[in-house]
Amino acid sequence: MNATTFQVPVEKFLFSLKHADLPEARLLSPDFVRLYAKIIAEGFATNPPTPTKTEKGYEYKTEVYGVIITSNILNAVKARAKCKKFWARTIEKKSNEGRLAHEAKNKIVGKTRCKSKKSEVPAQLYCSNETLKRDIEKKRRNESSLSKHTVTNMKTKKSENLLTIVKKNEENKVSETYHIAKNLEHLAEQNNFRWLFITLTAPAKYHPNPTKGKCNYDPEISIKDSHKYIGLMWGRIKSILNKRGIPAAPNSYFGIRTVEPHKDGSMHWHILIFTSDNHLNEIIKAIREKFQTDVAATIVIGRDSKDKGCAKAASYLYKYIAKSLSKKEEKQNKQEETLDKAREAKDLATTKNKKRVQAAIKAISARQYQLIGVSNLKTMYSKINKLDLADVVTTPKSPLEFIKNNIWRNKLGFYHMLKNDGMFKKGGSVSLLTQPTNNSYGEIRQKIIGIKIGDVVISNDSIYKIEKTQQKKHS
Repeated sequence: MNATTFQVPVEKFLFSLKHADLPEARLLSPDFVRLYAKIIAEGFATNPPTPTKTEKGYEYKTEVYGVIITSNILNAVKARAKCKKFWARTIEKKSNEGRLAHEAKNKIVGKTRCKSKKSEVPAQLYCSNETLKRDIEKKRRNESSLSKHTVTNMKTKKSENLLTIVKKNEENKVSETYHIAKNLEHLAEQNNFRWLFITLTAPAKYHPNPTKGKCNYDPEISIKDSHKYIGLMWGRIKSILNKRGIPAAPNSYFGIRTVEPHKDGSMHWHILIFTSDNHLNEIIKAIREKFQTDVAATIVIGRDSKDKGCAKAASYLYKYIAKSLSKKEEKQNKQEETLDKAREAKDLATTKNKKRVQAAIKAISARQYQLIGVSNLKTMYSKINKLDLADVVTTPKSPLEFIKNNIWRNKLGFYHMLKNDGMFKKGGSVSLLTQPTNNSYGEIRQKIIGIKIGDVVISNDSIYKIEKTQQKKHS
């Protein structure tokens, strides 16, 4: 970034922690973010902060972009202040917030609707070119770092490049999410449940550059606030249903939600819900109490799965999962191109713009998907599947035998888990084992060290070693 962009000399702000000497966070390039993070961390290492006591612990109000460092431990506040990684993450977040706010106020993202402002330059849809550029650069740096490390299985002595493993895990995440959706779909079919596909959109004041209608954007509202608003309303919808005797649970209603940007960068949600015919209208009624128009909430009711040509719920959801999570480059066929045109006409995210969609979601640090009504079992399910039970001998009709035969790496494992969820509740026969450990700032966290299944304890002690790849010396 050119130094002349700043209102103060670069030399001054690089050696100052005062707010008056700082450039706008949005102007900082990724290189400046890392450089400034290093300078700040070194500054606090030389001159440690003096945190103040609060009701919840300790805090230190810095003069760096209004950042407040908090912890329940005094020394953890000091440790964060002198941590380069903490400052790099924090300043990058501030940079994203500042840039997104500037772009929203100036209608940089989205299609230009004014005929007098038409340009041959392509519209910046879903996110700005700068946001996309930063995301690509961050990915490049991460991949470069990962490629320089090797992971070795200490039992088999087999080694693999860390970058290769991470890329496999990225695509596995898409498959795992689809696997969960298929298991939920199977549970719904066994319960004779119907499915709803819901799209929730925030009010006009959250849209900086809407495709249609008058722009009523409130410049005091951030891009992320559209995501927060929908989350708040969805929480109230669940509360309404809970009060009416319909809690989110495997026997009433459950599902998955994903988040995506509109063309102007504001967010909307897609929610797949499974429920019984008895609860169907009550759920729709509760949604309409908070999202009253078809523009605010589009609700598609899936046909009975026995109907010929009926779209399966998981298949309906998969294209949304792929846009949010998959990094794989795929060539579009004619059918997908047609579907993409229809999505763009409805101001929804398109597959061809997958990179921009993912960059927009990352820029606001939103969770790309979340389970509804069954989320408390997802961690347990993941931990069970990571165990090595291949050679474990089980006792007939024991909890361990059930886990190994019906849940562990099973096509319908999550379904069997939900059907037998009593095993995994407090006081059940299966539980996670934890022990207190300190994080890098000295704060106590609970670390999962194993799983207790009946009377058997299976630890998940790490058998992997990560080390820098030895560079070959050139003669």
